[in-house]
Amino acid sequence: MNTFIKNAIERPVAVMAIMLLIVLFGIVALRTIPIQLSPDIEKPIYQIRVSWPGAAPEDVDREIVSRLETELSNLAGVEEILSRSSNGSARVTLTYSLLTDMDKALTILLSKLAGITGLPSESSAPQVQTSNSDDSPIARMALVALEGKNIDLENLGSFVTTKVVDYLARTPGVSKSHIMVAVKNNSRLLLTLRGLPLTAFQLQ
Repeated sequence: MNTFIKNAIERPVAVMAIMLLIVLFGIVALRTIPIQLSPDIEKPIYQIRVSWPGAAPEDVDREIVSRLETELSNLAGVEEILSRSSNGSARVTLTYSLLTDMDKALTILLSKLAGITGLPSESSAPQVQTSNSDDSPIARMALVALEGKNIDLENLGSFVTTKVVDYLARTPGVSKSHIMVAVKNNSRLLLTLRGLPLTAFQLQ
């Protein structure tokens, strides 16, 4: 230590040059490193979905959304409740505070939903989703029948469910999948996923 101090005293120019380099590097780093005073923080959410086929948005809002909002408004940790009523479906989004234990919150939410009564008998049971359904699926795979090929959509759907969807569900990063079947001029089946890039191909 004494040797280091002695050398520093004996070589003031070298010490000054090192100090200037440190200051210069600090200025460069300060100007190049991105600094966000108000960083974007995504708060944890749970979404509750209920389907009621054939129901108008007004009926969905009155019979489903209002009941869910009333029952879920007093849940601990919930900062905001947003609802959306559409033809045949209802969606309620619960936004929690950052410090909320989401595993415990999910248990409490499921217990609360299980005790809700008075929903229309034709509606489905409330489904809880941990992913934001407003996010667009990041992958799509389309199975399209070639012209002149007669495809049984029921068998095709079973094939995709057992051979494709079940396999992809075990892939890390895939949080949700959705199958949609459309018939227009030819047979078409669309599989949308979150978390895995896929390519489209045709049925031979």
